Amino acid sequence: MLKNKSYKVNASHQLINCVTEIYEVISRFNLYDLKKGNDEQIAKIASEKLSYKKDDSITEESVIALIQRMNTWKVSSFDHFSEATRLLFGDDRLQFKRVDVSHKVSYSGLSKLAEIKNSSPESSSIFQLIGNNDYHPLIRCGLFTWIMLKHPIFDDTDVNILMAGLWQNIILLEWKPILYHVLAHDCFWMMDSISDRNLSILLLSNDPSEFIEFNLDTILKMLKEIIERQDLLFANKIDKLQNGQGKTEQVAVSSTGDGYHESVEVCDPVVNSSRIEIQESSVAVKSEPYVNTKRLISKMIEDKEYSINDLMVLLEMKHRGTFSKNYLGPALDLNLIKMTIPDKPTSKNQRYVLNADII
Repeated sequence: MLKNKSYKVNASHQLINCVTEIYEVISRFNLYDLKKGNDEQIAKIASEKLSYKKDDSITEESVIALIQRMNTWKVSSFDHFSEATRLLFGDDRLQFKRVDVSHKVSYSGLSKLAEIKNSSPESSSIFQLIGNNDYHPLIRCGLFTWIMLKHPIFDDTDVNILMAGLWQNIILLEWKPILYHVLAHDCFWMMDSISDRNLSILLLSNDPSEFIEFNLDTILKMLKEIIERQDLLFANKIDKLQNGQGKTEQVAVSSTGDGYHESVEVCDPVVNSSRIEIQESSVAVKSEPYVNTKRLISKMIEDKEYSINDLMVLLEMKHRGTFSKNYLGPALDLNLIKMTIPDKPTSKNQRYVLNADII
């Protein structure tokens, strides 16, 4: 590595498109409750995935400790990075490469970097670099990993690869805390991409731009897979609610002038035992309940109250009857949206909010 090296990243169309798409995907995470289980259950899943990835030397207890601390660590703190490494590998595998003290990486002419006890000068420099806010967090993810792979700071290659990928999680979490439960389930997701692909060509260059593009694409694919799974689960939930499937404790049927009205107590845990009202006469209208309701709630912000006109503006609709019949009605029937004044449905002060217990 060259002395006092400063890296510049070329903002190609592909890089910009990836960053834009990542923003769009993350914005959709607000629609879902991504917390699945407590820290111990999450750690068990993460440990099993890591064991499958051929590193069974890391214990489940270590992963629990890691997950509990993940959202408290600072990206630019080498002490926190060392703590994470020691939690997973202990001191036996935490051996730093010996590097000529003159070999440092710096940013904007920063040459006198503080040396950290028991670390290589290489590593202390890297953390000075990624702590610089002139780099966007998504760029820092790729730049950090590129430096770690091109100029390893650990003697153990597996430790270097795993920590290069793992610390991306901390960079992403510091940027977008909403990703905590996503990343905790698979702390080591980046390890696959690094291990499965021959990155030697990308690492030969002294320009990190191409590697950063690859890294952004990997992040985007990972986030897309997660949101697509959530979309599928949501679609299945809508289908269950729409079709009245699942175990029920109580079904009361009464005859009305315009068909049957069923009051169904749904006890499937996937819908949190919520009470759902289903109009048999309106089932035909809701031929695409998933498409319509998903489009509506995807535009809404959690805890924000909307009038019916506000909601129509979100969907750029002008015909109130069509909107109520095909969008608002099904969303209310499925309990995805709640009224602020449920005992007065036609009140001029009526507002609508996302049902946080369901979404």
